[in-house]
Amino acid sequence: MQNKTEFEILSIHQYYSYTCFVCNEASTQLAHIIGATNLNRKLYGKRIIDHELNVLPACSLKHNDMIDIGRNSVIAKQIVSIIDTLDDLSDKREAINSLVIGNIKAHQSKSVPMA
Repeated sequence: MQNKTEFEILSIHQYYSYTCFVCNEASTQLAHIIGATNLNRKLYGKRIIDHELNVLPACSLKHNDMIDIGRNSVIAKQIVSIIDTLDDLSDKREAINSLVIGNIKAHQSKSVPMA
């Protein structure tokens, strides 16, 4: 996790009760929702990529990957808009969490093998 103070990391884990956003098991890492790639830093800026609302707790690399919205620019733009416009931090967090949950469910439904 780049540019996060120990306090910020602790605060994020505390908010989610030290549990993984995907499965509620113990979290061991923070996952970027909009990945911390050089391209994303150019597209969305350091402030968005390093923002505390652009990370969620994860228990494994698999769940870290599920949290990452990948190249979904529609969701990325929605997240940027939420960070930039809503005033209340908990409203922002709820709105972003809802987008991530929808993205996770969409990926899970695509990966379920047909019988």
